[in-house]
Amino acid sequence: MHDEERADESEEQTDAKEMGEDKPGKSEDGSSTEQSAGRKVHGGERGESGGDGGEVGNGGLENGVGDERGGRGTGIIEEEYEEGEEERDGIAEESGCGEAQETPAGENKPRGVPVVGPSEEASSTGGDGEQRCEADEGVDDDDGNVEGHTQLFMSHALMTLALAAHVFYSLLGTAANAVLRPFDASGGGVGQRWDVVHFADIAAHGYRWEHEFAFLPGAPLVVKYLSPLSINVLNGILVWDTARTLLSLSQEHIGIEVGRLGTALSLVPLSAATQHVATGYAEPLFRWLSYRGMLCCARRQWQRATLYFVLATVLRSNGVFLAGFVVWGSFRHNPVRACVASAAIALPFLAHNYEAYRKFCPSSSPPAWCHNTLPLVYPYVQNVYWDVGLFNYWQLNQLPNLLIALPPLYALFVYAFRYLFHWLTFSLPPSPFFRPSIAPHALHALFMSLVLLFASHSQIVLRLAPSMPFTYWALAYILAHPHRHPWASTLWIPCAFVWSFLSVILWVAFLPPA
Repeated sequence: MHDEERADESEEQTDAKEMGEDKPGKSEDGSSTEQSAGRKVHGGERGESGGDGGEVGNGGLENGVGDERGGRGTGIIEEEYEEGEEERDGIAEESGCGEAQETPAGENKPRGVPVVGPSEEASSTGGDGEQRCEADEGVDDDDGNVEGHTQLFMSHALMTLALAAHVFYSLLGTAANAVLRPFDASGGGVGQRWDVVHFADIAAHGYRWEHEFAFLPGAPLVVKYLSPLSINVLNGILVWDTARTLLSLSQEHIGIEVGRLGTALSLVPLSAATQHVATGYAEPLFRWLSYRGMLCCARRQWQRATLYFVLATVLRSNGVFLAGFVVWGSFRHNPVRACVASAAIALPFLAHNYEAYRKFCPSSSPPAWCHNTLPLVYPYVQNVYWDVGLFNYWQLNQLPNLLIALPPLYALFVYAFRYLFHWLTFSLPPSPFFRPSIAPHALHALFMSLVLLFASHSQIVLRLAPSMPFTYWALAYILAHPHRHPWASTLWIPCAFVWSFLSVILWVAFLPPA
């Protein structure tokens, strides 16, 4: 057992080295690499949050090139590059490659020429007599500039692919709708299936029936005031900015390299129909609001985070649990603010239940839930009309839906349990996958996964898991450790592609899973 733990720790250290987190040490010639390591750290920390923009493009973690965040334009590359030159000058001064220093004879040599003795001068200059550290500095500058532009290009490429994915799946749905007949005729256009039918009725007539209070008002409001084409365009914009925000959020917590991998994995959707084809589902907007709020929490912008989470709760009831991110980050420093923010985030859910209470409970024969200690309509209708409850879904006829939910649940449980084991035992390895700031995301993902597995319609994990960035970090973790997860790391990407196609076909045909 101890050998296995030591092997795991050795593997995590190897992962850290592969991700570029090697500790400062000695080079082959015995010189310290601490300065170059310090340069990497400085470049990664530069570019504090500039408000709510959350842009990530070329967050350069090497060669002194800073991150592009907080809504700054691409011109920041040149600014950071100039600042990197000044930073390198400072390093050069300390290492003897900076400003002129006084020789023993009291004379000053030109800048960039170190103080060397006669026997050392030949070895410290090239064949043309130029100082080597000056040549090296020029090479570093060129490498840093190329690295910064390369990272900017890669980030923009991910955003472009996200938008292309939305166009592709939208066209796939339109083509399938021209060929297939829906199993249920209650739907309208290609984007109106399942819950969208309820949203359209609520948008047209308001909340008339008890079971309609299973849906919070956010999605019906979108359906009411936007046309199907406008909703599709809005979803495309949300998909693009969600990918950008996920990259920013990943850079805050898990590093740019893993962040790019996770963002790329998010382009193959777990539920392509609800993200790209449906015209009115809450998931695309809920996902974007969740990511934006989490990014604000990472940057300690608590008021903005609270606002995003309040709006998310208008769309889905599980937005209430997003309050945990605000509490986690701010309760110790300002418990009053944390409590007020939590109450504000829960307010849309409570107001929704209060509206149902005013509508049904004052009657002469009120429904049973009106007599409960907490007269909340939401859990009642979920249980009575959708059979939601502990182990209620664990039936033989629901086995196909449970199997569909298994792959994302497997990824979430594997990474969450492993991370939390190291976190609870104060033994986090030096790996980007085990940074301390990931803890609230791991706890939130584990809680939601347990609820989805044991007390919900398990297949909706396909719609809800994308709203947790931890899902894509978990997938990146599995792909980065094929020796531990050989089947999952090999089959995930091809199976995800196949399922994304199939899910659109099933949606158009009005067949489960919803």
